[in-house]
Amino acid sequence: MLRWTLFVFLPFLAYAHHNHDPESGSLPQDGPCSNPPAAQEKFQINELTGRWYAARSNYDSDKDRQCVEIKIEQDGNDILGTCYFKTETSNNTKVEEKYSPIADQPGRYNSYLRATPGGDYVPCNLTFTIVKVEGDNALEYACKEEGNQHIDFYRSYSRKLPVSEDADNQFIQIVKDN
Repeated sequence: MLRWTLFVFLPFLAYAHHNHDPESGSLPQDGPCSNPPAAQEKFQINELTGRWYAARSNYDSDKDRQCVEIKIEQDGNDILGTCYFKTETSNNTKVEEKYSPIADQPGRYNSYLRATPGGDYVPCNLTFTIVKVEGDNALEYACKEEGNQHIDFYRSYSRKLPVSEDADNQFIQIVKDN
């Protein structure tokens, strides 16, 4: 990610349920999205603003691109995230997202994607939860409903690379526990 761009990115953040291996891709599961993991208590957007690097993810789209940097900014109550990434064909690509808070659910956000550069944001049908922001590391969770199935996503971020093994293991355990 949302100090997590994209959660932002921020966006922040998401992880797989039912002991799904956090190393594997996101897989559809039957039924609607279940209750998300608890959001970080007393989450403040300023904890997430700034520059981040995507450390670990089960987002299938992340497998074909390398996220170089995530920049998260605050815009009123919204979080704006820009992910700069490389693909096999481009070294200068970005995705812009906006996260708007869900009323009476601190740490939970509806996600919107900027369809064209400078254009309007359109709904992504993803709800993000900022699970944890601790020091230089952050974890987000998201769930997307597609018909009668849903897909759980997670992503961890760090302000510094490489991520410490302790921080990485802590976030993997949170994913497995949920």
